[in-house]
Amino acid sequence: MDALQKQFESMFCPPLDSALVAAIVSDENNVNECFNILSSLAEEANSFLDAERENFGESEFSENC
Repeated sequence: MDALQKQFESMFCPPLDSALVAAIVSDENNVNECFNILSSLAEEANSFLDAERENFGESEFSENC
């Protein structure tokens, strides 16, 4: 596994899946652009998870799903 991919996985997994991180890192040659893409996706994923927690309650929602 590429060192850059490992670093991004440690930063963005969760909420992002490691396969998604790998796909973006392998497709994008610009490190800054990878970071921007992953940051944006992680922010959206966290917003979605926060909304899910509000809708279903903390006790009914597990981050380990």
